[in-house]
Formats: sequence, structure tokens, C-alpha cells
Amino acid sequence: MQAYVYQASLEYQSSVEMLESIRETVQRLRAENPELRRYELADVGLKRAKDVVNVTLFFRPSVS
Repeated sequence: MQAYVYQASLEYQSSVEMLESIRETVQRLRAENPELRRYELADVGLKRAKDVVNVTLFFRPSVS
């Protein structure tokens, strides 16, 4: 299995709202991509732009 990477831009919001948006995105990705059930979220990259936060989610195959 290989790694899975997802990128999105979220409108700038509070840190609590941003974390909730990331959680919802992970849940949506898992629902839309059944193969991600065998993957774990390995890392989250955040880069702030002018009006958005660019989010990169890195999934890797589960070891268990």
C-alpha cells in the first residue's frame, strides 16, 4: 500500500473551528474512500495564506 495525501484550503477561522473542520474532512474522506479504513492519519500540515489556511493530510497504511 502507498501513502495517501489530501490537500484543501479552509477559510481562516478560529483554531477550534479549524480543528473541527479538519476532523470533519477526515471523517468525510473515510466515508467516501473505504480503502482509507486501512490507513491512519500520520501527519497534518498547515500553512497560513492571506485569507485561508492550506491543510495537507497525510495518511499511511495502518501497522495493526
